[in-house]
Amino acid sequence: MTKVSERLKSFGVVAVSAGLILALLLGSVVPAQAAEEKVVKIGLYCAFTGAVATTATQGHYGTLDYIRWINDQGGIDGVTVKGEWEDTRAEIPRFISAHKRFIHKGVLIEISPLAGGTETVVGMCQRDEIPHIYADGFTPPMVTSSPTQWVVCNLGVARDVIGFFCKWAAEDWTGGRPARIGGLVSDDVVHRDAAGVGFPYYAEKLGLDYVGSEYIPLLGVIDSSVEQLRLAAKKPDYVLLCVYGATATTVTKDQARLEMQNRGIKLMTDMFAIDESIIRIVGRDAEGIYKMAITPPPIDIESPGMKLVLEVAKKYRGLSPEDMSLWYTQVGWVTGAVAVEALRLAIEKVGYEGLSGRALRDGLFSIRDLDLGLMHPVTITEEKPYIADLIRVYQVQQGRLVLVNDWTGYPTDFTEELFER
Repeated sequence: MTKVSERLKSFGVVAVSAGLILALLLGSVVPAQAAEEKVVKIGLYCAFTGAVATTATQGHYGTLDYIRWINDQGGIDGVTVKGEWEDTRAEIPRFISAHKRFIHKGVLIEISPLAGGTETVVGMCQRDEIPHIYADGFTPPMVTSSPTQWVVCNLGVARDVIGFFCKWAAEDWTGGRPARIGGLVSDDVVHRDAAGVGFPYYAEKLGLDYVGSEYIPLLGVIDSSVEQLRLAAKKPDYVLLCVYGATATTVTKDQARLEMQNRGIKLMTDMFAIDESIIRIVGRDAEGIYKMAITPPPIDIESPGMKLVLEVAKKYRGLSPEDMSLWYTQVGWVTGAVAVEALRLAIEKVGYEGLSGRALRDGLFSIRDLDLGLMHPVTITEEKPYIADLIRVYQVQQGRLVLVNDWTGYPTDFTEELFER
């Protein structure tokens, strides 16, 4: 037994020695540990499901595809951009939990397509120092109370978008009396404010007769006949439609069935209401409706920046121009590009190690003459914390959006008042 133990002991010593020698030999050829990947996260409030998914999904695609394309080009000075998204279903309470998840994941900037959600989280963004990009126009609660602004929008104040509609109607009208205008708008905080204040103000300023607005729920509308007939009874000449997703489908089909346009009423939508995704669903029922836009539709393949957009959409999604909508460009691509440019400027100023929500905010407000080839170059400042200065008007003709009014500025009465320093 003793000899066996001694042999086992000797064998153990030899095995350990051989292991040490092998480790030393391998150590000389094992590569050094790879450097930790540099990543910056953008948080996306999404509506891939729910009543506005019909239109919102393409907007999310546009942002995510822009981020992916940037990474395929090497990122931002070697920094990878990651899109962290949460599906809110466009339901306001889900924005609160989504923002908390973004903070936990280390997100440094957020993008949202829904105003009510932005109003809900703006206080948290200010507290947590996370800049926030919203796809439409400001409402007063989106302006933070401190001297530092944490929200940037696609447009100025939402009330001034109403002003653009009023201005368009006043210039289009050729009757011998003041044109009568009205609205069919979503019953939420943004549209109550925009329509309730913007319509009376701009109607008086431009010499129009405001007949009133009808409000319908933002989500879940299956019939709008009562509201549309009540509005038609007031004999408006122009009606602005601010309705989205499944509700926009209902409203579009109802106006055709009720022959609203045959009553002499011209219908216009804002930037984010009826788009190509709705047109593909309702078909000829959308004919004749006018639409505001801040970028060309994807079928406008001659626009300078559209070539890249279409190449990316085809490569990553297999989408053709006919499969896409304005949400891909004016909501998704534009806000994604602005967020990434803010990141680039922040890295340029403080380096990767110095990145923070405040650094991204400062980068956002340092953007100057960013040319995307889809709109006029983007400049964002404390006095002008929004992306688009000009709007185009399209009309649905034979199932396509056809340009009828080129780039036009919109009134900024409320915008200038709100951001006056």
